[in-house]
Amino acid sequence: MGIAEPALRPAARRRPALDVVRHARIHRDGRDLVIRSPRGTERRHPIGTGGIRRAVHIDLLGLDAAQKMGLPVKGRWGMVDLQDEDGHTVCRIPLAEWLPESGMLEPDPLRGEKLLGRTGLAGLLKEAGIPVHRIHELDDPLLAGSSGGDKDVHFYTALPVWHSVARGTGMFLWFVTFFLGLILRDSAPWLLAVSGIGLLSLPVATAVLRLRARAKERGDDLAVLARLSPCPPSGAGATARFCATAAVRVQSADIVLVDSLAGERWLPRSGPHSVDRVVRFLSAADGTPLGVELQGSGGQVRAALPWEWWFGGAEGDARWAEFTAAVGRPVDDRPLGKGKRWPQDALARVESRLMAPIDTKEARRVTSFHGGVVGDASGFLLPLFSLVTLGAGLVEASSHPASGWLTGVSGALAFCGTAGPEIAHSLHSRLRLDRPAPGQAPGQGPETTSRQEPRS
Repeated sequence: MGIAEPALRPAARRRPALDVVRHARIHRDGRDLVIRSPRGTERRHPIGTGGIRRAVHIDLLGLDAAQKMGLPVKGRWGMVDLQDEDGHTVCRIPLAEWLPESGMLEPDPLRGEKLLGRTGLAGLLKEAGIPVHRIHELDDPLLAGSSGGDKDVHFYTALPVWHSVARGTGMFLWFVTFFLGLILRDSAPWLLAVSGIGLLSLPVATAVLRLRARAKERGDDLAVLARLSPCPPSGAGATARFCATAAVRVQSADIVLVDSLAGERWLPRSGPHSVDRVVRFLSAADGTPLGVELQGSGGQVRAALPWEWWFGGAEGDARWAEFTAAVGRPVDDRPLGKGKRWPQDALARVESRLMAPIDTKEARRVTSFHGGVVGDASGFLLPLFSLVTLGAGLVEASSHPASGWLTGVSGALAFCGTAGPEIAHSLHSRLRLDRPAPGQAPGQGPETTSRQEPRS
């Protein structure tokens, strides 16, 4: 990436927002603070005279505090307001959006210096010579001249603005013109055709978004030094989705955790907020490995892997050696105390579930575009509206053939464009991804496999 550490990395993302986690960064280049967007464009703010002179850490939690400051929910963990010498906001950093593992720590968010240190912002401000003032009240004098709004360093979490605008406009256009068309069908039959086109714009916008996202992913030059795939024991029941999707990529500047749902989390390999130790936890009873944690300074857990699913197979020892060599950090074996179970850390508990085979029903829902990305009822409503539009077009065709058939065709295409991808996703998941991977079906252990080999 060619970026000096410490650099801030965004919170974990899934498709279609992988370009955010892969490319967006906040870092320092000489006497400039550089904010790089997912598209690679940069905004530079000078540090010192005429630029950033101080940082105000607004150490507040919750939506209520964000709303009182005129901000949306992105301020839920507090913010850092970078100000000039007159106290005016140069840019504002919502901290939860710039901590890779923030989504795993939602029930117990970090505060104060721990949060700044873990994001890398503490090190960046220290190296830049920018003093930090921490406040806990909204009416603090340090905020008197500050403002947020368009100065927030915020990149879309799942859907870009243009897609949301296109969907909202198309839905509004369909709603207005469809019902007006029913009322004015004799005097203005073209209104129903406009409603069909408006509805069709929704799946078209979604298709453009997904195709653009895939094209960007294919164009990414990730320069992977090593890629670790899961290595579960034979017959353990690992799904094809887990074995094909989950991975740990070691890159020149980052360690990338790819979970079972294809979410990516990028952790730094250098700098004061980097991964600096690999800890393997062993059973107190017999020394059996239970799990692996990647830890930062002070023993803070940055990532976790359940041993069974990543190193429990026949090639587990070789995979472990490959992993530790690629990460290039000291390795500790740490027996758990009597009666203790791994994982103990809150983040490790969440990640040990994500870095293992996921419940198939949940996996289908989360990886579905409407279920996991849009997160609304449109996955059911849009096909229904499309069928209603199709029916209205067929009825209209008897009296106004041109507008009627245009309405019907638009409704049919809208139905195919909305229901089709969801049906294909469900079938692909059920028939392939959510089935046991080769050698993973229960009963396909080493002994069973050896007995079956002569027949194959």
